Amino acid sequence: MNAEAADGRKAQSALEYLTTYGWAILILSVVIAALAALGIFNPNQFVTQECLMPADFSCVTYFLYSNGIMALQLQQSLQYPVNVTSIGCSQNSTPATPNISNPPSNQIYMPIESTYNFSIQCKQSAGGNYIGTPGGLFQGYVGINFTDLTTGFPHSDIGKMVVKIS
Repeated sequence: MNAEAADGRKAQSALEYLTTYGWAILILSVVIAALAALGIFNPNQFVTQECLMPADFSCVTYFLYSNGIMALQLQQSLQYPVNVTSIGCSQNSTPATPNISNPPSNQIYMPIESTYNFSIQCKQSAGGNYIGTPGGLFQGYVGINFTDLTTGFPHSDIGKMVVKIS
């Protein structure tokens, strides 16, 4: 057997080795790209949404749209009727400039165990309107100012929200 034939077989063996590993790396790259496209590597996909309000109110449904508008259905859980005077949403723990879905002169009457659908413009930490990316995550607070209609005393509650942006 001559040296040229042995070198040819070694070269062919090395080429087959590299080709096999090349195909394996190509297939692995395609699988990883497909998983990334499906969002498997996005940590926001595995975060559970939550709305943690004080015992006075509870969240029934809540959605946050990319323009910063939160659709929030609250249930009043107190043993007396209340007037909601203002409600706000912010990334800060003290919602700046609480607003209400109706003009501020109108208060929203909520009888015992009733629900109401609010539409709230959420604010950024810096104070401007919040704008989000669909699929992103909003972590913030909802502040509610209300008046106890039995005693006439004003109250404030702050709840924490973690919600995916629709």
